[in-house]
Amino acid sequence: MTFQVEQISDVVRTASVHILQDTYEAGVNKALRKLSGRVKVPGFRKGKIPMSVMKQRYGQSVQTEVLDDLLNTSITEIVDELKTVLFVSQPKIESFPLGAGKDFKFSVEIEVRPPIDPVGYKGVKVDRPAIIVDDKDIDVELEGIRRGYAKNSPIEGRKKVAKGDLVTFSFQAEGDDPELADFTGDNAQVRVGDGQAMKGIEEALEGAKFGSEVVASVLADDKFAIEELRGKKFDVKLKIEKAEEQVMPALDDQFAKDTGRAETIEELRGVIRESLAHRQEHDARHFAEDGLVEHLLSKHEFELPPRYVDQELEAAVRQQLQQMGQKLDDEQTQMMVQMMKETVRVEREKQIRTEFLLLAIADKETINVDNDDLKKTIEHQAAHMNVEAVRLMRFLNENKNGLYQMMTTARLEKTLGWLIAESKINDISWEEARTRTEKAEAAAKAEMEAQAPKAVKAEKAEKAPKAVKAEKAEKAPKAAAKAEKAEKAEDAPAKPKKAAKKAFDAVAASEALSAMTAADLKELCKANDLKVSGKKEELVERLVEAEITA
Repeated sequence: MTFQVEQISDVVRTASVHILQDTYEAGVNKALRKLSGRVKVPGFRKGKIPMSVMKQRYGQSVQTEVLDDLLNTSITEIVDELKTVLFVSQPKIESFPLGAGKDFKFSVEIEVRPPIDPVGYKGVKVDRPAIIVDDKDIDVELEGIRRGYAKNSPIEGRKKVAKGDLVTFSFQAEGDDPELADFTGDNAQVRVGDGQAMKGIEEALEGAKFGSEVVASVLADDKFAIEELRGKKFDVKLKIEKAEEQVMPALDDQFAKDTGRAETIEELRGVIRESLAHRQEHDARHFAEDGLVEHLLSKHEFELPPRYVDQELEAAVRQQLQQMGQKLDDEQTQMMVQMMKETVRVEREKQIRTEFLLLAIADKETINVDNDDLKKTIEHQAAHMNVEAVRLMRFLNENKNGLYQMMTTARLEKTLGWLIAESKINDISWEEARTRTEKAEAAAKAEMEAQAPKAVKAEKAEKAPKAVKAEKAEKAPKAAAKAEKAEKAEDAPAKPKKAAKKAFDAVAASEALSAMTAADLKELCKANDLKVSGKKEELVERLVEAEITA
């Protein structure tokens, strides 16, 4: 086999492969000899069947197998030689070795890791939160542990809900919005004062009489379960079914023993101090690493391999759908993948850039990993995944691809640790660190939201409602007839005409309506005497079909 590689760009190559017919014939003969030991041919013993007979009977049946072997072997050799291959396209066959003098020729498009010469990565000034655990932090953590051992008991001596009470209640949203009908439920529970419920719920419950009904004025935030209600204010009627008070255990040595973490309360405080310090060290490490990576990425520009990135985006979305427990068929999954890819592009592309840059630094500094490094990374990743390190190790031992990825992760983590050790650390407060993190997350979210609508709009424009397309197809002959009639009447005496009605733009209408909430769409349908039930997409289609827009 011979092959030639042409460089298309920094990250794209085209490999043209030429395999002689003799090589193909040798592969066919080998496959037939192997097959002759398994098949029965009248008049011949197994393994003693003449090659001419085998070719006549089974020659065509082994062709696909031999060609696949040649393809896979050739591509493996190319990948091994280029070393940094990330993606290989489907082979483009140019000629088959089927016939006198014909060779096997094909080409593949290959994407490789971009060439990066990292500079300026040593001695970088890096901000890191200082590790400070004070008694107040320990008190807060201890109170949380104590609350976990608290018991709920019936309330005696008062008739109103107080802060700290566990309240069981039913609820029903009030208002004319059709979507409010779905916001109802029984046996909901909230600990008054914890701040875990929608803003307005706990405030309305505190001070209310046991068994009474109260109305809470709430505001649905941008994470509210019913999308159409996000950002809206509405009232919720609450019926208090039961209220229990929280009885906390005494903070004594017996409590420390009950936790199983210490023998005395002072020992328990020491254990908590150590745990909080470890947690701060972990969080401070990630904060410093994130800041360092941001700095290094800003100093290095390089091209990303497009098809590899697209493949990674699809994998990220599929993982999200799996984590969400979505049960979709193949067609639905592919549709969801295409719709959601842009929502993860910003974050995933940044991750890919980070990996490429860190691996380039690892190559330049000859940073490699051993078993101890791998063990540390597995323990670190297991903590993030909230699983036992032993279980994760067992899974990796049974999954070669997963183990390879973990080895890469270990190399990335070791490189980051080396870079931090080479940096100039500047201590900052945790308050400043949290403020910066919140700003960075807000900026990333804004960038993601700015990118996503482009793909959604393009898809909506491409997929105009079927009913509209059908209507256009149905009206096309009539429009042609009108045009012909108008052409014939050009020489007729002019008559006063009414102002022409502006043509209805179905695609623009579809985009405008899709930007509305389901509740507003239902109101628009109702105002135009259209059916108001159905999903958002059905409402949009119904309005467009009736030539109604926002």
